[in-house]
Amino acid sequence: MEPHFIAEHDTFNSGYNMTLGGEGRLGQIVSDETRAKMSAAGKGRIMSDETREKMSAASKGHIVSDETREKIGAAKQNMSVETRAKIGAAHKGKIVSAESRAKMRDAKQNMSVETRAKMSAAGKGKIVSAETRAKMSAAGKGKIVSAETRAKISAFHKARQLSSLKHNVVQEMLN
Repeated sequence: MEPHFIAEHDTFNSGYNMTLGGEGRLGQIVSDETRAKMSAAGKGRIMSDETREKMSAASKGHIVSDETREKIGAAKQNMSVETRAKIGAAHKGKIVSAESRAKMRDAKQNMSVETRAKMSAAGKGKIVSAETRAKMSAAGKGKIVSAETRAKISAFHKARQLSSLKHNVVQEMLN
């Protein structure tokens, strides 16, 4: 009802009302100066554990729609080089706890066969440029790998070769 009367009497444009009416600040235009003040007021604020728990509980179980997921994905893909550099700089030197590293490692190691298949399918057919291949090669050069890791890599490649040989033998038998 309020938005109706604000529109009817044009009290928003005349300056009597700061918003179009109803809930919140719908239609209120905030100046850059005010935005900067609001930003500065929120920076460095330390929230209590209780507040953090309440915020966590409020967001748990919230399901993000597919449309929103697509928008987020598109926004990430269209990030400028400058924005990517800022994000990278913000994460540089960040220390990840042993617990978090363990969780990430477990999540990667305990992936379902279905998830692995999806990731494999997503990467198949992608053409990697010579420049990218050179960068990947340079990134790996000079890395010091422990004897244990070298042994694991060697065992993996031997098993892969054996699997390939078995496959070839079976194919010859079928032909």
